[in-house]
Amino acid sequence: MLTWLKRFCFFIVFIFACLLAVVFSVENSQIVSPVFLGFSSVPLSLGLWMSIALFLGAFVGLSISLLPVYMGKYSLFSKDKKIQTLEKELSVLRLSTVRG
Repeated sequence: MLTWLKRFCFFIVFIFACLLAVVFSVENSQIVSPVFLGFSSVPLSLGLWMSIALFLGAFVGLSISLLPVYMGKYSLFSKDKKIQTLEKELSVLRLSTVRG
């Protein structure tokens, strides 16, 4: 129940951000062609360029913030695998001690 409510809230925030981007794009309709490293880009409205930058920045920020989570899961996976290997080795050593 709680995860459904959390997802619904995120969806509402996302829809609200999209609506704000559309309103911002409509109100800032001056056509600009940004230049980056000497290359001129496609001429679009100022609001659209800023909305693209906002969502691209949000995506990059979210991706970078999730990186430690994935690294932690990978570390946990590798440690679990190491534990399984050591448990197998321990059981082999115990069997060899019992037989010998």
